[in-house]
Amino acid sequence: MTAKQQQLALIQKTIEAAEKLGNKRDAYTLNSFLRHRQKRKLTYRQEDFLKKLIERNDEAALKALADKNAEWEREWRTNDELRAKAEVIANYYLTTAYYNSPARRVIQWRKIESFTAHSEEEKNELYATCLPPERQLMSMVNNKYANKVWQSHIAEPKWKVGDMVAIRKTYKGTLGFGDNIATRHYVARVRGVPMYDELSYMVIAVDSKPIDEALKYNEKTGGCRYYKLLPIGHPTPVDVMECNLKKLLKKQVS
Repeated sequence: MTAKQQQLALIQKTIEAAEKLGNKRDAYTLNSFLRHRQKRKLTYRQEDFLKKLIERNDEAALKALADKNAEWEREWRTNDELRAKAEVIANYYLTTAYYNSPARRVIQWRKIESFTAHSEEEKNELYATCLPPERQLMSMVNNKYANKVWQSHIAEPKWKVGDMVAIRKTYKGTLGFGDNIATRHYVARVRGVPMYDELSYMVIAVDSKPIDEALKYNEKTGGCRYYKLLPIGHPTPVDVMECNLKKLLKKQVS
């Protein structure tokens, strides 16, 4: 093998290492050097910079990355609270345009945990394909929106199954009642149906769907946890956020 072929092989090997290490700028520069060396020799300055790039993306760097990834996987596997929090936050972000990649990986990991027809070896192979990157995961679960979602999740529910409640006139988010209950007065008049705030509701489930809003938790009214409510006199239940509920007054009973 000629000196040129040896140098080209070394540059190619370093490009692969840089890509594994996530050093995109180094990989870009190395590719430029590779194309240049295929035609002519590198300049002295290029040779000097190439040495630095090789040192920065050598076997020791790859081993350090492998060790770091192994440590992260151990932390992820053994930290039950982190995985639980990540699942709650992931479900929220899957309704947005942000953090979709780590969110999908978290949900896929949690699905694999529930597999019963797979051996541990098979599950480990599946786990390896969906381990969320540490930096992305920690960024996803530690920000002001994630903190609001988590606070709503860990707070004690304000209501329990069997409670009778009403919905506040000034609600947050959306209310999906269909055609039989109106959220606008003109719709109620045209269709001849009751307004949502004229009815009473029974709580039939707590945490009925994943949190999909990041609203500040209020000690008095609660947060973004969902309850499944059955409107009295109507057959179709609806999911409503905790902060939109209030105590049912006796005069509201219908």
